[in-house]
Amino acid sequence: MTAGITSGAPTWHAILGSQRTTRSDADGRDEDAVRQHVRDLLDWAGQELDLLSTAFQGCSDADLERLCEAQGVRGLPAAYDEFLRCMGHGGVGSAAAEVFPADDVVWDALVPSPDWPGVRHLARQVARDRGFDVPFDADHVVIRLHRDVEVEYVPVGLSDPPVFAFTRDGMAPHRKHGTLTAWLEWRIGRAIKRRFPLRDAFYPG
Repeated sequence: MTAGITSGAPTWHAILGSQRTTRSDADGRDEDAVRQHVRDLLDWAGQELDLLSTAFQGCSDADLERLCEAQGVRGLPAAYDEFLRCMGHGGVGSAAAEVFPADDVVWDALVPSPDWPGVRHLARQVARDRGFDVPFDADHVVIRLHRDVEVEYVPVGLSDPPVFAFTRDGMAPHRKHGTLTAWLEWRIGRAIKRRFPLRDAFYPG
């Protein structure tokens, strides 16, 4: 649980809401604790970035089923699933747009459409162009694409998996963050400093 965030302020993770589970995954972490950590991080983002509750637009069960189909996986890591249920849709004024400007991270970018191939297809293209042997298979989910230049992805099977990345300019696939929640914390911290340069961007949890 996060200390010092909910005192006298709107309970952001109550506004966000999500499904709860009590199952432990392959990394031994209880999924409920992982999901709570995601909600606490978004609570922090909501308060520090002065976001309205309406800024958090989450994905539905049907959205996530479509995403799994598009990515070719049976399910999503608990941390990523919770992230999408809380802020998986974007648009002007959304939490996703505030934390991930110019990034393809929301549902509309993650799944293909008649005029958009989807991030998984584009990630494969970047990897192929650079000669990287990246296992975009049923065990991996692409979570972020930055302007067709940087790709981030996670393995499934863990509740809070590490985040891997590679870039078009030659940075080979490498482990960028130890966990997805660490990735989210870092992204939120960057957003806070970008909007409020003098504000403390250290997560108090």
